[in-house]
Amino acid sequence: MILSFKNVSFGYTTQSEIITNGSFSLTTKGERLFMVGPSGTGKSTIMKIALGLLQPNSGVVENKAIHPIPIMQNFNASLLPWLRVRSNLLFGIAPGHESLFEAVVSLFEIDSLLESRPTELSGGQLQRVLFARALCQKPDLILVDEPFSHLDLPSTNRLLIRLGEYLSEHKISVFWITHRHFEAKALAHRIIHLENQTLRPLQLQLLADTQVFTT
Repeated sequence: MILSFKNVSFGYTTQSEIITNGSFSLTTKGERLFMVGPSGTGKSTIMKIALGLLQPNSGVVENKAIHPIPIMQNFNASLLPWLRVRSNLLFGIAPGHESLFEAVVSLFEIDSLLESRPTELSGGQLQRVLFARALCQKPDLILVDEPFSHLDLPSTNRLLIRLGEYLSEHKISVFWITHRHFEAKALAHRIIHLENQTLRPLQLQLLADTQVFTT
């Protein structure tokens, strides 16, 4: 067991629960579990519970990953603004593992950004650098919150294919939340759907390529 929620309930008030008696688990090394659902249903809150930033009102959350790495939407808290992109990436790499740096730079197509500072990058560029930095730290589990929301669709589709190959090769487990179906179709092994405080399994073949949850 890598990550599990057992009968978890959480709400900021007793009248507004985000999840009620919800259970799911990420059990196999290299497995990719996606959570999809409409914007505003509390997916990011569930991610914070998984990271231990929030405690459930009831139930049990276990995260047994040895080296979990979050990839959150708050770019400014995740990159060192006084360092250039190259140094931000190398900051997480142990000596002798420079080939990892080269691999992630190629994967996310950020060669031209290496001498820039985070404050000089667009939202989509920041998201690619942030994901690259996470992989440089050799995680066994990444917890991902809407990582490509600022990228255009052709760039996202291209990255998803290459990222899937990388994650499979390195057997990195993933808990990924998104409101975009095509991300889940491209990468997920299993999907759970969050809506109206309830979690339920969702079959890959039921996802429409173009559907985006917006309401």
